[in-house]
Amino acid sequence: MKGYLKYIGLIDKRQRLHFVEFNTGVNVITGKSSTGKSAMIEIFDYCFGNSDYTVPEGVITDNADLYFIVLSVRDYFLVLGRTPKNKKAFLKYESSVPRLDELNTDYFDDQYFLPMADFRVALGRYFGIDIDDTDLDLSDRNFRKNNAKAPRPSVRNFTSYLLQHQNLIANKHSLFYRFDEKEKREQTIDQFKIFAGFVSQDYFIKKQQLNELNRELKALENRKQAIEEIDKEKEAKISEYLREYHILTGNKLVEENAESILSDPFNMLDKIQAKKVITDYDSSELQIELYDIEKRQALKLAQKREKEFKLREIDTNIQYAERHKESISAVSTIDEAQIHISECPFCKQKNESLFDEANQLEEAVNWLYCHISLFTAIHKYFCSIGEQSLIPPILFLDQPSQVYFPASIDNNKEKFDPKELKEKEGKIEKLDEDLSSVSNLFKQLVLFCKTTSKETGITPQIIITDHADNLELDVDGVDFESLVNGRRWREHGFIVFDEVTS
Repeated sequence: MKGYLKYIGLIDKRQRLHFVEFNTGVNVITGKSSTGKSAMIEIFDYCFGNSDYTVPEGVITDNADLYFIVLSVRDYFLVLGRTPKNKKAFLKYESSVPRLDELNTDYFDDQYFLPMADFRVALGRYFGIDIDDTDLDLSDRNFRKNNAKAPRPSVRNFTSYLLQHQNLIANKHSLFYRFDEKEKREQTIDQFKIFAGFVSQDYFIKKQQLNELNRELKALENRKQAIEEIDKEKEAKISEYLREYHILTGNKLVEENAESILSDPFNMLDKIQAKKVITDYDSSELQIELYDIEKRQALKLAQKREKEFKLREIDTNIQYAERHKESISAVSTIDEAQIHISECPFCKQKNESLFDEANQLEEAVNWLYCHISLFTAIHKYFCSIGEQSLIPPILFLDQPSQVYFPASIDNNKEKFDPKELKEKEGKIEKLDEDLSSVSNLFKQLVLFCKTTSKETGITPQIIITDHADNLELDVDGVDFESLVNGRRWREHGFIVFDEVTS
């Protein structure tokens, strides 16, 4: 689907408006630490229905009276707002982008504030979430309190595909936001087929009906199996009775077997009752049966002797194991050992190439690019399926350059000075290489947006909050300054402190 973030803003306690404007494609907010860059992702998340108030404490939280975002969704706009630590959220539909001078305290009327559960459902409908029953099998409700339905799809699960926080973007242990909580992780994965437009409500209804029919079929199969087992028992008993009659009288009771008797029981019963018992005293059937019994008895005796022999072998092995255990206990253990770098067995020259290769491999594994590659691929897929996708192609990247230039040591108010940062790290020899890597990262993100737009007709939006600045991109028609577009926070941050406190 087409969608992008137009504004992130807040109204302070003096009723002043502070905002950041964005467009499709790559948007950069650059500046030094503690200027509010990382707060942007938290304000978005909070306005998007996060139960927790996670905006970093500082100038922003001290002065904020209300947070808001303006989203473009398809051909209309949604204004979402939250006051600090409030369990209600503001939601208002607009046919066109609202004017900034309209976004004041009066605009955020109380009647548009909804309880959080209602807010999430209403917001989801604007994104096309119209499914309220996601159970694949109605019997699953038997294991839930009050036979509750499975959780309905939620826009909150969108955020795992939209947000890459500073502590996540290069994390080798985790890829997705909110995946540290098992329930949220499972819901997000399970609901992906809905967000990607693979299934509708009809899919879940048909799956429920299919599982009901499968249960009925299973019950019939079990019933059939039970009847067949009963018939087999009856057949075995009748066969035994017929055999015993033959042994005792020397004659067959009837020519039919047990299966035939069961298939026509009433006629066969009449035939048996009319049968006269005649004993053949010259028959050898009884002697044959006695011989068979003696033969089976001899076989059982042979099997018994074989098992007794195996039992004696087991006892012997156990005794051997006990003696071996005692002998091992008497052996002294090694208290310490020395580890040596591998060396040639002839000249004794040490070989450190294995360690060098391991170090090179460790440096080659760049978890940042794993995250970037995965999430750009996901958003390209969302764009490729157009209106079938319910998730807007918005991606926040917080501090992606930190793997090259740690943001925590950047306190330069005037500019981003990569040489100064490398000197602080003691890695000045990597300055050119790392600066080139950061420039290439931004360049590739710009090219990604351009290529995706050309191939799908939808331009994704990437919002980067970083301290890197004045990079050389070498992309036709795009320079770094156009990506920043006035969002440079070095002498001030999201809130101009002097204006607020004067």
